[in-house]
Formats: sequence, C-alpha cells, structure tokens
Amino acid sequence: MALKSQRYNGVSTGTILFAAFSLLLLNLSQAQTQQTNLPTLVITTTDNQPVDSKDDYRTGTLTVLAQGETDGIYNGAIQIKGRGNSTWNFNKKPYRIKLDTKTKLLGMNANAKDWVLLANFADKTLLRNALAFELGKFIGMPFSNSYRLVDVYLNNEFLGNYTLTDQVETAPDRVNLSGGDGSETSEGFFLEQDGFASDATETSWFQTTSKQIRFVIKDPDDEDITQQQKDDIKGYMDQYEGKLFSEDFKDATNGYRPKVDMASLVNWYLASEITGNPDAFWSTYMFKKTNEGKLYYGPLWDFDISFNNDTRIGSSTYRRMSDVAHENKTYIRQYLEDDQFFLALRTRWKQLQTDGLKAHLLSKLTSLKQQINDSQQLNFQKWDILNTIVYLELWARGSYSAETDFLTSYIENHIDWLDREINGPDTKYYYKLENQTNQKALATGSVFEGLTRIVQKDYTSDQSYQWDITNLNNGFFKIKNRSTGKILTAPTGKLQLYLDDDTPGSLYQQWRLTDTEINKYALVNRMTGMSADNRGATGDNDQITQEDKTLGSASQQWRLTALDEKPADALPLYISGLKAVKTANEVRLSWEVYSQKNGQGFEVQRVYADKNKLPVTLGSVPLRDDALGRYTFTDKNPLSGINYYRLKQIDKDGRFEFSRVVAIHIQELDQLTVSPSPATDMVRLTFLAAKEGTGKMEIWNTSGQQVKEAELSIKNGFNSARLDISRLNAGLYLVKLKTGDQMQVQKIIKTP
Repeated sequence: MALKSQRYNGVSTGTILFAAFSLLLLNLSQAQTQQTNLPTLVITTTDNQPVDSKDDYRTGTLTVLAQGETDGIYNGAIQIKGRGNSTWNFNKKPYRIKLDTKTKLLGMNANAKDWVLLANFADKTLLRNALAFELGKFIGMPFSNSYRLVDVYLNNEFLGNYTLTDQVETAPDRVNLSGGDGSETSEGFFLEQDGFASDATETSWFQTTSKQIRFVIKDPDDEDITQQQKDDIKGYMDQYEGKLFSEDFKDATNGYRPKVDMASLVNWYLASEITGNPDAFWSTYMFKKTNEGKLYYGPLWDFDISFNNDTRIGSSTYRRMSDVAHENKTYIRQYLEDDQFFLALRTRWKQLQTDGLKAHLLSKLTSLKQQINDSQQLNFQKWDILNTIVYLELWARGSYSAETDFLTSYIENHIDWLDREINGPDTKYYYKLENQTNQKALATGSVFEGLTRIVQKDYTSDQSYQWDITNLNNGFFKIKNRSTGKILTAPTGKLQLYLDDDTPGSLYQQWRLTDTEINKYALVNRMTGMSADNRGATGDNDQITQEDKTLGSASQQWRLTALDEKPADALPLYISGLKAVKTANEVRLSWEVYSQKNGQGFEVQRVYADKNKLPVTLGSVPLRDDALGRYTFTDKNPLSGINYYRLKQIDKDGRFEFSRVVAIHIQELDQLTVSPSPATDMVRLTFLAAKEGTGKMEIWNTSGQQVKEAELSIKNGFNSARLDISRLNAGLYLVKLKTGDQMQVQKIIKTP
C-alpha cells in the first residue's frame, strides 16, 4: 500500500515517517553518526544497565560526535546518574555525568569532570534554560552557565534534544569562592535557599533562627564539612537575616547593605522578574567568598517553568514575581521595603534598557530556534507531546512554532510591562482614574470629621475628579487631588479612603501603581498592602475602600487617562530614613537622598512639642555634586529631655517642604562608671552631662546609711572626678550621682 505524503505542523508526513524509521534503525544499531547540526552525545552504560537512580552512579562511556569541531571532543569513561526534583519523574529524564578526566567539554569554559544534561521535557521550546543563561551573561552575574544544545543517545536509544551545561558547583571557573577583598579572615561557602530541604533529602542543611528560611550547604560538601563549619555558616546567615530585619535595616552602615554585593543582588532580582521565574525565591543560589564579608547572589538556575510556563500562577505577562511566585518571598519583600534597593534596581533597569535588553533576548531566541530546528523535529518525533500538557504548561499549543511564538510574544510584552512597573506612568499630566467595573471615576465626597472621603462618580471636568501623580522613585507614588491639594490616604483597616495633608514619609500616602493588564492599574497602599476597591458598587457617591489585594480583580482595576499637562514640577527632592542616634553627648542625624532634581539642600531644625515655640535652625547641609546617598548632621548641644528634629528640604527656586519629625531623649546625666572595682583607696568617676552646673556625689552602705558626700562642678559633655574611699570599711556600697531631678547609681566593692 502506498503512503500518501501530507503536511503536519509544516513537515511532510513522508519526511516524518522516514525520520521515524531512521530513528528505529539507529536505536537498534547505535550508529556512531551525528544526527543533526548539533553535537551528538552517545552514552553507553556497562552491560547496558538502566540509569534509574539519582543516588547511585552507573559506569559507562561517552562518545561526542561534533563534525567540524575540535575543542572538548571527549571519548572515554564516564559515570552517569539521574538528577532533578520534579523533572526526574518525567518520561524524558535529566542526568548528571562525571567524566574520567577534566575536559572543557565541547569548548565550554570550565575544565571539569562534572556536567549536567537538562531534558527540558516540560518546556516545549527546549530553550528556556538556554535563554536564562544568556540573560545571566548579558546582565553580568558573577557566574553564568556555559551550555551547548545537543542530541543524546543512551544505550542505543535516542532520547532527544538536551541542554548540556555546567554542574553548579564551586571551582575557579565556575562559582569561584576565592578572590575575596581581604576585609576579614573567614571561609567561603556556597548555599542554596531551597524550599525542598529536609532531613529526607539533604545531609547539610539548616533553617535560619528567626525567619525559618531553609538553606542547603553546597560547599563545603557533605563529605568534608565539619560541625563547626555548619554552625559558622548558620551563624553568618542568622546575623545577615538579623540585619535585614532590624529596625536599622535601611541604614547604610548598620543595615544589611554592607553585607551583600548589591550588584549581584539587583541583577539576580531583575533576572527573576525578566524571566518571570515562579521558583526564583523557592530555589536561590548565593555564596560568600573566602576572606570577604559579603553575600553574592547567583548563579541563575532552573528555568524550565519560567517565561510564562507555570499554570499555578496563571499568566505572568503582567505580574511581578515578588507578588505571585512561590514561597519563600520573605527576603525579597524586605529588600523592596528599602528605597535605596529600589533606586539601585531602577538605575540598573535603565542601563539594561539602554544596552538593548529586549532586542538582545529576541535576537538570541531567533538564533537558538534556527540552531535547534532539525533537532527539535527529531525530539518531538520521539516525544509526541506538542498536543499534551505534561506538567504545568498553561496550555498545549500544538506545534513547535506556536510554542516559540508564544515565548517571543511573552518577552516583548513582559519587558514592556516591566518598564511601566519600574518607572510608572508619565507624571507630567493630571489623570482621570476610572474603575474597570463601571467606568466611574475616583472623586472627592463629603467631609467627615474634617477629612474628605473618597467616592466614585460619573466623571465631569471638575478638578475634584483629577489627580496629580508624583513618582517618589522608590517604587511608589503620591496621588494628590487637583482641587484640594490633599493626598490620597489609606486608613488602617478595610475602611473608606480619604484625603489628608501631605505628610512626608507617611507610608499610608504612598501607593504602588501596578498594571495588572494593559492600562488596568491596581492602587496598592505601601503601609497596608491593600488595594483601592469599589467592591462592585454601581452608584454615584458609593465609597471607595481598601480591600485585600487581589491582582486582576475588576473592582480593584483603575484605568488611567491623561488629561491636562501639569505646570512646573513639584519640589523634586526625595529623602528616606531620617533618624536620630545619640553618640556620647551629641545627637547624630542621618538620612538618605534617593532622588533629586534642582535641589539645593537642607536646613536642620529643632522643633518643639509646644506649637507656640518657633523652630530653631541648627545648621544647613548642602547637596553634594553626587547628590544621591547618605547625609549626616551632628547636634553638638542637644537639650536635656526629648529633642525633636526635622529637615527643611529646599529647592533652588526657594520652594521647600518639611520632612517627618524624629525624636530622641537626652538624659541630663548618663553613662556613670566607677572604676576600679574592687578598690582599696581611690576610685574614678566618669559620666556625661547635658549641661553645666553643680551636682552631688553620695556613697551609701547596704544598711541604707549615707557614709560620704561631696559637691561636684559639672561641665557640659564628658566629666571625670577622683574619689577617696580609703577610710570606708570593707564591703559593698552604692555611689549616687545627683543633679536636679536626675540620678545615676553604680555599685563598688571596697577591699581592706
């Protein structure tokens, strides 16, 4: 019977039948020929033993067939075993191979024995991992995997197309722990934040004490690591976590930033968002170099369900992984609370855009598709799955070209969306905000208890319906009503939104604008994490409240329509983290400038709880040429009691606004010490005083009797006095220092 040739997915059925017959012959004979333009790896285990374990290696041989190539052509002994977590359960298995001798296999960078074969069974483009490795190189991760796309035979059976790549391990030409900056004397280590970690799966793993984050220790390896090393590594991560979640975590000196390589952290996070990797925070690699105190993030690894290939989170084209990815998102959400982290992220994003990020990825994808074309046809003849959902794919698209077209579309649309997500809408216009459910506009309502409530109404051209959106350059925005000049403010619970006076630094007045679809923005409050919601109401003057954030909920989607162009910019000087710290008898103020335009500088003011007392200017701090970063001012003469401070932020044209107020308590007497103790004849008193004057020193025995008294002349700042106790009986005494209503007490022991 003659076979009629037909076209299927752009390929002649005659061609398919011929290829299938050829594959059958090759499987039977294990022909030592290269099957496509890609290198072919021919693996044979001893006695054709099956590779059916992730724990036990099988011995065998590897022959690399790569016509026209001379570098890294291996023909020799190997060991092979399975690898992976979920992927090991697929019909097409991933493998780890160990060569008998170190080789730069197929010309890749590392001279190594250990290599990995990724099966990409759930990724029907076969290219997501390769594209992520290309991204890692483009953005400059400390280490990015080399790779080659190959065809694989195992024991006379054609297994299809694989990605041959580095085993993620420490080595001079892989994850390199040497070359630390010498800032400390310490061992290096390599970790994976791994949601799977448990006693059943790992030998060397731990959970951090505070946040219970699971880490697997990759280096030192299980055979060599000591208990002391395990304890030291856990202690290091506990300390880092402590800084990350401390009250001062944003501080440039005492916070987390000095303990992490910010470049690798920012690049890793951007890569997680660019690829839409739902496992980015479930599995994260990081390392510390020998003799250096910083954590480095990377390398990038495991991207077969990235690029919109995980139905559990739905379509991720218009979603941030810090919102929807799988747990544990504890660290990344804390990083995003630091305005300086977001500023670094935004700056790096602009540079990547300038460098042609999207064009680079699309060009690489086009090149890889052409490179893999013959191999992918043989792969899907072996694995007939293009019409089948095999794991977590959103849907089966029926052809290879449909799969790669989907990936292309995702890259184009997602990177455009990320640009809107990071930079926000154009703030040179006033905006109308209309709810998706009924096209009613965000507007001012009645005044209750002195606050204007927010409602929805049919839009008119009145300015009470118009909103001035200001980018704070920290991932958040202020939304000011054009008519009243007051700021959209969130309540503390699921109550009605309202307008209030501008309060610099108030998180209740900072809003994230995230485009949940094209021009369907969610308004998410920074303090509460809840979204502006009309709760499906349809009438005029119905309340706008805040409800739990549900990205994609129509009642929480707001369409932004640009109206009039705004006049000259509002004061464009933005700060965060103003705080006051007592040092000796002084107060040091510090703050961060994370964005500025035409700024002049600051006046530091002391303000008073009594509003009838005018503020006092203590000094001025000009903006530096490199304006962004940390600023400090020292009040050398703070008042006794509570001191209140604020900054007057001044623009070059004379406009200004005030920061939030910070407070610190200064005791009139502080830090009394008496030494030595025990003592026989003379002791020395030292203490700090907030002002000049006189004081009294008293010594009391344990029976409650005063046995000695002396007057002291006190000066502002550090004080020192000597005291003769030679005539006191041996025993325990209390030394009391008094001035006004202040008193400090210390114990001393008198010896014979």
